[in-house]
Amino acid sequence: MKKIICKISVLLGLLCVISAFGVCSFADSELTVNVGYDPQTKMLTVYGQSEEFVIITVVEESVDYSSLYESQPTEFNYITPNDGQYSFVFDFSDAKMSSKYIVSATTYTQSASDEFICYSYESAQEIFESELKGKSEDEFIEAFKSNALSFGIELNDEISPDKEAEIFRLLYACGSENGSQISADYKKSCLYAELALADEDKIEEFIFRNAFELGIDFQKDWSDELTKVNAKAALSRIAEYDFADLLCRRDANFGHLLDEIFLSLKAMNVQSWLELKNIITDDYAEFFSNQLLSDEYSSIKNKDDVFKAMLKYKSDFDAAQKISEKFKLCILETKEYEDERNSQKSPSHGGGGGGGKISPVVIDSGYTPPKQEIIPAETQIQSANFKDVTKSHWCYEDINTLYAKGIINGYEDSMFNPDKTVTRAEFVKMLILAMGLEVKDEYSGSFSDVDAGDWFALYVDTAFSQGAVKGDGALFYPHKPIKREEAALIVSRMAKDKLGISQGQITFSDNEQISDYAKEAITSLASSGIINGFEDGSFMPKKEITRAESARIINKVLNVIK
Repeated sequence: MKKIICKISVLLGLLCVISAFGVCSFADSELTVNVGYDPQTKMLTVYGQSEEFVIITVVEESVDYSSLYESQPTEFNYITPNDGQYSFVFDFSDAKMSSKYIVSATTYTQSASDEFICYSYESAQEIFESELKGKSEDEFIEAFKSNALSFGIELNDEISPDKEAEIFRLLYACGSENGSQISADYKKSCLYAELALADEDKIEEFIFRNAFELGIDFQKDWSDELTKVNAKAALSRIAEYDFADLLCRRDANFGHLLDEIFLSLKAMNVQSWLELKNIITDDYAEFFSNQLLSDEYSSIKNKDDVFKAMLKYKSDFDAAQKISEKFKLCILETKEYEDERNSQKSPSHGGGGGGGKISPVVIDSGYTPPKQEIIPAETQIQSANFKDVTKSHWCYEDINTLYAKGIINGYEDSMFNPDKTVTRAEFVKMLILAMGLEVKDEYSGSFSDVDAGDWFALYVDTAFSQGAVKGDGALFYPHKPIKREEAALIVSRMAKDKLGISQGQITFSDNEQISDYAKEAITSLASSGIINGFEDGSFMPKKEITRAESARIINKVLNVIK
């Protein structure tokens, strides 16, 4: 690895900047530096914001800066920011593994630094196989502590013993399947250990501060739901919860836990079977999908009887899993009752009466369920009925078409928010669903800023395996709003085998603003009629795409490739 040493002599470095570029004043701008190290490719990406020329350097932590003055190299790498942003990629394949490095950014007026641990998935896997795999909890913890740097982890000597013990207990509970998962599992264990040890009156503050890391929308997933239940009971549930139970479920996250807690608290306080039905079939239908899609439930003629029967188990609704079990039980009871009743109605020889079994179903006397209206399949496309997307909206048909196919959804207030921007992760998920691609079962660690537990991880990984997304080599920036030229590139790569070869050349008035990497893709999609410019003849490649624009593009893709 070629090292460029920073902070060896700030004075000489600044003199180089002054002589080469002149003195400028940027007192109001803030210099930042961030690092993204990919242990799979061994590439280090350094990025941040600056309005000045930046010198980026990487030095092993053990290096004594003062001793390097005389051996200062003659070569400096200057990076010119673009629109206040800069980035640089280092090849770290020959670097010293299991070592901590300091990354520095220096300008004429400011300096900033970050750090990372250099390690590789190969060495992490070797340590995992030889030292951690199949070990008891005590053996696992001791081996992990001895080899933490091999997994890109620096243990904090100042951490309290009780928190340290909880972190290691939760890490073992994660059940990491290979060396590449250890780092992400350790981060989650640290997060949940802090939550587990927080006082009950500090839990909500913790959730607010760490909503992003917990994978939730604080307002939507926590605050709004908390107003519908007993808040103290919800906080007590979290305070008493053993997060080892959550971490051992690799497909679950904190959002799933909140769903289960709020589901239970709501079910325990229902006043009628209809409330319970709405909770199960509408609010939390995904949680009960196995039962709702079962042959037993589908074959029941009067499904309301199932929820009437469930009320007698209301005292057992203190856990979401118990509600699921009682729902399944009541489905079987109701089906058995209906089958028995139908058999008694069948003609029989010899008269006589006999009574049959007493119904296990609690039925309100005098109640006649209303007939359900059957909606023809061809009209179901209009079922979205978003308040802010009327028939006069330019993207009405596209939005409703994708909604009917399960590719896009609205919000709980019956709004679609067509003008809201779409993130890179959201766009990739919609496109994957639209193309009907099989989503990968396990995250391969394609990007360092995408964790296996993120809701979008498998969609991004699927797109990566298709060659549709590449990020900047190490980072994907999943939460960053996607630009028009970026969306065009991803669509072009994803549908390249079905779009055919573009004819001619599409010319926009702002062609010079289109990045070179996206020009061919934009030409291909424009010639296929998938994308268009604006009335003034421009394409606006740097403009962030909205939800409505995404629906239009994706629906056009489906129309072209079908």
